[in-house]
Parts: sequence; structure tokens; C-alpha cells
Amino acid sequence: MGFDVSKWNKQRYLAEAGEELQNPIAKAINDALPENLGYKEFAKAVAKVLKDEYGSQNFKPFMNVLHDELGMEPLNEAETFDMDDDSLLSTYENKLKAHDWYYYMSDDSRKYNSGEMEAKTLSDIKTELGKRGLADKAKELFTKYEKTL
Repeated sequence: MGFDVSKWNKQRYLAEAGEELQNPIAKAINDALPENLGYKEFAKAVAKVLKDEYGSQNFKPFMNVLHDELGMEPLNEAETFDMDDDSLLSTYENKLKAHDWYYYMSDDSRKYNSGEMEAKTLSDIKTELGKRGLADKAKELFTKYEKTL
């Protein structure tokens, strides 16, 4: 029997993720997976469980939590506002960290336009946080990451 790269990668990922991921549910899922299961098959199995056991009303919230846990952007910016308060604050902070604060000085119209879109998204999220009574926290995060000349 040769070296199983898939199994090694899975074990390495779990080890790097730390004890938090090593909860009984994650362990049970990991133990139940066939050794050579690819990501597509795993995604299809998760989709089947979601459809059969949880219902379509939970798809968006599930994906929002999944993306948040993986440090990914939501699939659709409009779905950002379906997030709970903590997830929205986390998304706002991640976007603030990644924002090009000097985009407006660029001679490249693509960079400028991209920066404008990011700034609009940040503004929209800040407004939503204000509606949720989190304006002070949003302002604190903005001040923490804002870069000025």
C-alpha cells in the first residue's frame, strides 16, 4: 500500500486546525469518511444532509457561517446582511484589514474602481451595523484599521 496524500492532507489540516476542530462531531465525520473521498464527493454529501435533514431555509445561514469560519468572503454581498451580529462584525473587520486605503491615489482605473466598490461595501456594512445598534463597535473597528496620510 502506497502513501495516501489525501489522507495525509486531511490529517495535517486537522492537526493544524487545533483542538477546536477535534470535537466529537468533527471526529465522527472524519472517522466515517472513506480514505479516498474527494472534496466534490464530500460537498455533495454535505449538501444531501442539508437538503434531507435541515431544509432549504438553512442554506444561506449555513453558508454564511461556513464562509466566516473559513475566512472566506460571502458568495453574494447581499447575503452579508443575513449574518448574525458577530459574523457581520467579523466580516467588516476582515474587509477593513484588506481594504486598499490609498486606492484613490492610483493612476490605474481598475484599482480606483475596485477601491470605490470596496469603500461602498464597507459603508453599507457600517450602516447595517448601526441599524443593529453596533455603531460604536463599527466606528471602533474603522478607526483601528483606517490609514490616513
